[in-house]
Amino acid sequence: YKENRLSALNRFGQVVVAGALASFVVSVVFWLCSFLGIFGALGVKMSTPDPILFWYLSRSLEGAVFGLLFLIPLPILAQQWQQGLLYGLAPAIKLYVWNYPQAGHGWFGLELGFPVPLTALVFSLAWGALTGWWLDYQAAVERDEQNPLGEKQKPPPA
Repeated sequence: YKENRLSALNRFGQVVVAGALASFVVSVVFWLCSFLGIFGALGVKMSTPDPILFWYLSRSLEGAVFGLLFLIPLPILAQQWQQGLLYGLAPAIKLYVWNYPQAGHGWFGLELGFPVPLTALVFSLAWGALTGWWLDYQAAVERDEQNPLGEKQKPPPA
């Protein structure tokens, strides 16, 4: 019983950290796209604040919260990164129906132009895939630690 509780707590910590780290990485890439003028060249009317710690921390916290979605098992999709593509829709939907209307940009941010919702979707899916990839990587590392020599497991004697 205690081992199962520790395993569940370990999984909880993994999804929170993976979500936060992926969100931080995606936020840095997002900021770079804005800073380097890539968004402007693509007609995306979005800008980011100066790279201040609060902006990154708030994005990372949001990523950690959305990372909890990875606690929901989806046996249909074998890899976590595949699940991440599905879970990545959640942050996009939040932007579409909460953040953009609250900021006065209309539903889906369409008042800023069509590229904005598309950009939000791409970055949200990138967050989900990156979070899932990190969880897949962590699972592979744990498997290797349990079997460091990569030997095939022998079946127990009958």
